[in-house]
Amino acid sequence: MTTVEAPRAHAFRVSLRELKEECYRALRAEGYFWGECQSAGRIMATNEILWGTGVVSVLPDLTRRWVQRRNPRVAVRHGVAYLTDPRKTSVALVGAQATALTLGRAEHLVVVRGAVDLRGVAAAVWDMAPEGTAMLWGRRNQQDSSMLEGYSIDSAGDLYLHSSLSAQSVPVTVRRNHWFMTMGAPSGGQLVLSHQDRAHLLQSALHRGVEVNPQAWSTLLASSRKFLVPE
Repeated sequence: MTTVEAPRAHAFRVSLRELKEECYRALRAEGYFWGECQSAGRIMATNEILWGTGVVSVLPDLTRRWVQRRNPRVAVRHGVAYLTDPRKTSVALVGAQATALTLGRAEHLVVVRGAVDLRGVAAAVWDMAPEGTAMLWGRRNQQDSSMLEGYSIDSAGDLYLHSSLSAQSVPVTVRRNHWFMTMGAPSGGQLVLSHQDRAHLLQSALHRGVEVNPQAWSTLLASSRKFLVPE
């Protein structure tokens, strides 16, 4: 599985608080609901700190139409909860919805229709799942359709990459344009980020600010409106 880092050339720093609030305000101005805007701001900020992808990933969400009339839909069949997001939102929004659904239906596998930045889903899990919760999410392997690939967070909060998971890991066939999430984490995998390193990066951002891409940041600010942001 390959991932692409967002360009950071000529980046400048903004405060962590400003990063979360401007995302919140921009999404709220486009009609998203208060609660999902708040969680999206936190998730986007974490992805910007860790991978440099947060601001860029949320920009397409600012151009969605009729966001309050096209709510995500959930259908449960044969022990599997299928989540459909007709808005086709980014990981900051649909990742949070999938995580909340998985936590609320721990006995079910959750399958989400549509593509997503799998690595970015980790920020939603860290934001929403209680400490000590282990979760696995992934998709069909891009090179070998008989296998799955994905990420997991173990009970310690460490993030692992799994490039070759058995398709038997989940009880249903995961289509190429779908991804899944479930409770628990398999053993093994390649360590991507330990909880200690994550805590260090977040603490550093709190004191030193966060580097952002100037063009992406300007686009986000253009959609931002000054709402009262709950603490």
